[in-house]
Parts: sequence; structure tokens; C-alpha cells
Amino acid sequence: MISSQRRRYFIGADVVSRVVFAILFLLAVSQVLAQQTVVVIPLGDSELEIEPTAPMARADTVSRDYTILPNTVIDNLTGLEWQRLDDDTTREWIPAISYCRNLVLDSHSDWRLPTVVELHSIVDYGSSAAAIEQVAFPGTNSSLYWSRSVPAGSAIGDFVNFNTGGINDVLVISAQFLVRCVREPS
Repeated sequence: MISSQRRRYFIGADVVSRVVFAILFLLAVSQVLAQQTVVVIPLGDSELEIEPTAPMARADTVSRDYTILPNTVIDNLTGLEWQRLDDDTTREWIPAISYCRNLVLDSHSDWRLPTVVELHSIVDYGSSAAAIEQVAFPGTNSSLYWSRSVPAGSAIGDFVNFNTGGINDVLVISAQFLVRCVREPS
């Protein structure tokens, strides 16, 4: 006689937590892709911030993608208004945030440090100098620029390398990079 054995499977709390996290993660990603918004998922003492992907850096970028004003540049693709000229001063991350918060440019005082996605959206891989459109952003250094993207509870921050167009991260308390501020026009 062949006996059949019943197996019982118990799902532990850690498996349920992982499944719930996976479902929340997939929902958040779909929300980000559908509406180009940032979704923050709390994870106990920290959080996961999911940002929309940057528009593909365009190798064929020309000045018509921007509305160029004397002190600012409006990106016609994203609608963001950028500080046209940086002040060529390197700063640590906290002073970089303060610099943007305190910036008054063309009577606007709502400037901020951009997210890494926003900053990467102005990369131009077709440029022969710095990886940015030189007519819109003259004098931009082929160097490293801070973003505000730092995971909660972390000391690692993201920056964009305008020499290569790449995104990297670094310990925020030890590095000094350049700053280009951004605002969302009302």
C-alpha cells in the first residue's frame, strides 16, 4: 500500500512582510511611472524613496529644448526652472542645501537642491565639453554637482558627474561639490 503524506507549510511573519513589501513596491513603481511622482515607502526606522526615471539624456539636445533667460533656464521638457550659472563654489552637502534655500534669483526665493533624477535630466551626452547644453548653461564645469537625494537615515548622497554624465554616490559629510539650484515655476 502506498501511503501519501501530507505536508504542511507555514508562512512565517518574515515571508508575509516580504510579500507585502513586494506588493507595495510594485504598486509604488507603477504609480511613479504612471504619474511621474515620488513615492516614499516607510521601512521602520528608514524609508525607501522611489523617483521617476529621468527623461533620457538626449544626444541631439539643442537650445530649442530650453527657454533661456539671462539668469535662469526653463527646461521645456520637465517644466523646471534652473539656475543658469553656478557660482563655481564647492560646498559640503548641508551648505549646498542652505545655498539653494537662501538663493534669490529673478525675484524668486523658492530655489532648492534638485533630486538626482532632476539633475540628471539636463545631462547632454552629445556635448563636447561638460555633459550639459553649453548655450543654456555656459561655463558649467566638467565636474561633480550635488543632488538632494539621500536615503533617510543614510550618510550617502547622490551626485551627477558632468564630465561623464554618470550618477554616483558619496559620503555626504566628507565631500565638496558644485551646486546648481532648481525651482518649480508656479
